[in-house]
Amino acid sequence: MPPDLTENLDLSRLPQLDVEFFSQIIESVSDPVFVKDEEHRWIYLNQAFCDFTGHCKEDLLGKSDYDFFPPEQADVFWKKDDQVFASGTGNVNVEKITRSDNRQSVISTQKSLLTDSLGNRFLLGIIRDITDATRRENHQEQISKILKHLVLGASQEEILKIVLRVAEEALPGVIATILLLDSETQRLHPAIPSKLPGEFSQAIDGTPACEGMGSCGEAVFRRQRVIVEDIASHPNWRRVKELAAKHNLHACWSQPVFTFSGAVAGTFALYFPQKTAPDLFELEVLGTLAQLTTITLEHHQIEHQAEHLRLLLADMINAMPSLLIAVDSDGKVLQWNAEAEKMTGVAAETAHGCQLDRVLKLPAEQLESIKLAIDQRTPLNRARIAHPWAGQNHWLDLTLYPLNSDSDGGSVIRIDDVSDHVRLEQMLVQTEKIHSLGGLTAGMAHEINNPLAGILQNIQVMKNRLQKGLKKNAEVAAACGGSIELIEEYMKERDIITLMESVVDAGERAGNIVKNMLNFSRKEDVEIRLNSIPELMDKTITLLDNDYNQAQGYDFRKVTIRREYLPELPQIPCGGSNLQQVFFNLLKNAAQAMAESSKPEICVRMRTVAHWLQIEIEDNGPGIEREILRHIFEPFYTTKPVGTGTGLGLSVAYFIVTECHHGKLSVDSRPGRGARFLIELPLEA
Repeated sequence: MPPDLTENLDLSRLPQLDVEFFSQIIESVSDPVFVKDEEHRWIYLNQAFCDFTGHCKEDLLGKSDYDFFPPEQADVFWKKDDQVFASGTGNVNVEKITRSDNRQSVISTQKSLLTDSLGNRFLLGIIRDITDATRRENHQEQISKILKHLVLGASQEEILKIVLRVAEEALPGVIATILLLDSETQRLHPAIPSKLPGEFSQAIDGTPACEGMGSCGEAVFRRQRVIVEDIASHPNWRRVKELAAKHNLHACWSQPVFTFSGAVAGTFALYFPQKTAPDLFELEVLGTLAQLTTITLEHHQIEHQAEHLRLLLADMINAMPSLLIAVDSDGKVLQWNAEAEKMTGVAAETAHGCQLDRVLKLPAEQLESIKLAIDQRTPLNRARIAHPWAGQNHWLDLTLYPLNSDSDGGSVIRIDDVSDHVRLEQMLVQTEKIHSLGGLTAGMAHEINNPLAGILQNIQVMKNRLQKGLKKNAEVAAACGGSIELIEEYMKERDIITLMESVVDAGERAGNIVKNMLNFSRKEDVEIRLNSIPELMDKTITLLDNDYNQAQGYDFRKVTIRREYLPELPQIPCGGSNLQQVFFNLLKNAAQAMAESSKPEICVRMRTVAHWLQIEIEDNGPGIEREILRHIFEPFYTTKPVGTGTGLGLSVAYFIVTECHHGKLSVDSRPGRGARFLIELPLEA
C-alpha cells in the first residue's frame, strides 16, 4: 500500500508552471485546441487545429469563423459560442464543417468558459474529428436495413438497388455499379441499371474477364481488388479513358464478388469524379457492400432453388392420380393436391386450414376412423369404400400414413378411385355371360330357323291344296260332297287367304331377322377385307327396321333416316360384321334417346377427308349432359334404367373402331341440341 504523502505536502513548494510550458503541453495534444475571446476571435490555437483546418497560425489568429467557413456554418459556431458566454456553462456540439480541401467532416466540439485573474473571459474549444466514426455508424445502420429487407423477402433487384444507394450515400459524389459474370462467355454485364451515363454503361457492357481490362475485368481475372486512382494514366483504361473523362469519371475501384463456393460471380465497383486513393473507411465500404452483394445473390439463388424444388414437389404431388391430403395433428388440412380438388370440387385455397371433415365428404364411420388414426399416429387402410362421388357411384381405397416423429405429428392421407378396377372385374364376369349368350343366340337362331322353315313350307302347301286348277283338289272336294269353287268362296268370305298370306309374310320377315342375326354373330369377317361402308350401313339400318320395343317406348320404324353419302366412296379395309355392330349400337342408342320425340330423325353422312373415311351419325334428340360425356365410352357406364342396358354398347363400339381398325370415335353434344357421333376410319390398312 503506497504511503500517505498528503501529510508532508507543502503546496508552497510545488513548482510553478509558466505559460510557455502550458503551451508545450497543449501543442502535444493530438486533438485540435483553440481559445477565443469574447469577440469570437481566435487568440490561441495548437498545431493540430491548423492541420485540421488546413491554415497556418498566422492566417488564423485574430480571425473568426466567418473568415474561413461558409456563412451557414459560421452562424452555427457563433451561436454555440454565445450560449457559453451567456450561460457560463460549457457545451458539447456535433457539427459538420467544410474543410479547406472541400471535404466534409463531422466534429464533436467541447466548449468551456475560462476567466483569468483580471476577470477576462475566454472560450476554450477542444475538437474531436468523428467523421469516420459517424460514417461507420451510419454505414452499419444502412447495412442493417439491407439485411432487414433481405430477411423480409425483397427481390434481388430491390436489394441490389439499395446496395448501390448505400454506397453513394456513404461516399458522396461516387457512382456505384454491379457487374455479373456470364460463366459461358466470361464477360461482365450490369446486374441492374446504375447512375453511370448510358453511353459509358453501354461501352463497358460485355467487358471480358481478363487481364488489362479496366478495373472490373482484371479484378475478376485476378480474383482480387483492383484500385485505379487515375483512369487517364492507367494502361487498363486506354480503350475508354477519353469516354470516362468525357463523363467526369476519374477513378475506379473494383472488388470481386464471390459465391459461397468460391467462384467469381462478378464485381462491385465505385467510380469517382476525381482522382483519389481510398482511405480505410472507403475500403471498408467497398469490401462490405461487395460481401452484401454476394449474400444477396446467393440468398436469392437459394430462394430460387428452394422455390423451384417446392414447385417441382407441388407439380409431382398434383400429377399424382391419387387424392393426397396432408393434415396436422389436429386434423387441419396442410396440403390438398389437384386430384383432391377434382374429386371433391373444393379448391386448395378453400381447403387449407380447414378441419378435414368439413372438406372431405366421406361416410361418418370412415371420418371417425381417420380421426382416431391421426390421434393415435397409427396407419389406416380401408378398401372398396362405396361412395357416391360427383353424382356417380365410386369405389375408393383409403390409406393413412403418420408422418415421422420430427414433424408436428401430422399424417398423409391417400385416396384412390378404384372404380375402374371394380368395373373391370364386373366386366370380366359379364363378358363370360356375353360369350355364353352369344353362342346361345347363334344356336337359338339355328333352332328357330328349322321350325320356321317348316311353317312356311306347310303354309305354302296349304295354299296350293286350296287353289283351283289342280285336278287332285277338285277330286277330293267332289268326294267330300262339295266343290273347290265352293271352298274358295268360303275362304274369301272368311278372309282365310289373307290370313294365310299374313302368316307367310310374317314367316318370311322372321326368317330375314334370323338370317341377319346369324350374319351378325358370325366371326367370318374377323379378317380385314375391302368392304363398302354405305352397304354395311344400309344393311344395319334394314336390320334395325325390325327393331322396336314396346316396353322401352321406341320404334326404329318411326325414325326418319336421311342418308348423305358422297358419291363413289371407296371401299376400305375393315371387319364388316364388327363395323355393323358399331353402326347398330350407335343407331339404336339414337333411336332410344329420341323415343319421346315427335319427329325423330337420324342423319347419316359419309365423306372422305385426307386419308380418312368419316362417318357421322347425328340425331335431333335431347342431347347429352357434360358429366355423362366424360364417361360415355367407359364400360358398364349407362344412364338407362336397370334391366334395359348393360353399358357395353358404346365401349364395345369404341374398342372396335380404335383398337381393331386404328380409327377414331368421338362425340359432340349439348343438352337440347342432339348428339353427333363421328367415326373416322383409315382409307388404307
